Amino acid sequence: MERPLSVAIIPQTRVLGQPNPAIHTEQPMNSLGVTFVLLLVVGMIASYFIQTKKYKTQHQKPSTELLQKVELLEKVWKVNSESCQTRKQIETLERIWHKTP
Repeated sequence: MERPLSVAIIPQTRVLGQPNPAIHTEQPMNSLGVTFVLLLVVGMIASYFIQTKKYKTQHQKPSTELLQKVELLEKVWKVNSESCQTRKQIETLERIWHKTP
């Protein structure tokens, strides 16, 4: 003869002030999640600024080199034009010198 088996679940009683274990496991997970997301956002912002700085330095370098070359060419042109004027003055002085008896 079989007897029916009955199982009773007795709820655990908590003492007031005793922390709920389910809440304690969620808090570290929530703080880890928030920390991860914050670090992710900070990393993205930092990489954006680093890439922007790198892009600017790479693209400004040729323009500054070009400006320096233009300035150098202007100086060379100025020196050449001055030397040309000096030659003309020398030639004029030589003509005057040769004309005088």
